[in-house]
Amino acid sequence: MSLSRRQFIQASGLALCAGAVPLRAEASGAQIPLPVPPLLESRRGQPLF
Repeated sequence: MSLSRRQFIQASGLALCAGAVPLRAEASGAQIPLPVPPLLESRRGQPLF
């Protein structure tokens, strides 16, 4: 079976997308949530408290 250029590009794009999709995306255990830094800043980069 011979593939045309268009079919080859479609097949390679599909294979690339299928390879990029993770099969199983889960955390391996209970993780500590990351701290959120203060988002509001005054002058010179000092955070507002």
